Amino acid sequence: MLETIVKLWGAIKSALGGKRMIQIGKENMSVSGVTVGDSSSLVIANNVQVNHAPKVDVPKEIVFKPTRAEVDILLRLAESRTQYLHLARFDGGCVVVIGEHQFDGLSGEHSSVELYEAVQHLLDNGFLTDLNKDGEIYHLSSKGSIGASQLRVQLGDKPKSENQ
Repeated sequence: MLETIVKLWGAIKSALGGKRMIQIGKENMSVSGVTVGDSSSLVIANNVQVNHAPKVDVPKEIVFKPTRAEVDILLRLAESRTQYLHLARFDGGCVVVIGEHQFDGLSGEHSSVELYEAVQHLLDNGFLTDLNKDGEIYHLSSKGSIGASQLRVQLGDKPKSENQ
């Protein structure tokens, strides 16, 4: 239980920017903010105090492991003039159209399910944005553009800006 309380404290402290501490009352187990300055301790029921080392900011490495369909979509979008895709759904699946290129489940390149999941995964992770909120037209976001550049470097291609 102590481990759970300490994890809860860490999450709340992070959410509050580290400037507030919490105190958990034994009877009702409610969480309330207690200002204690820059102290790095947690007060728990029965005056048990748990001290923590000062917070050290460690850069977080964000790892995104795209599927082949996601790579193909991101790279094609980054190279397209308009930088948006059209996701067309129909009874037999879906088609992704980027400029004059069409990804469909019939060509053997990717299945309809792979394409649909790729678009949803890219959207959920911020690589695409649905500006019109219509679920059909998705634009490459700034994060998506950076991701496509990183993919090109990893694949041995020069970034678009260096090719021009």
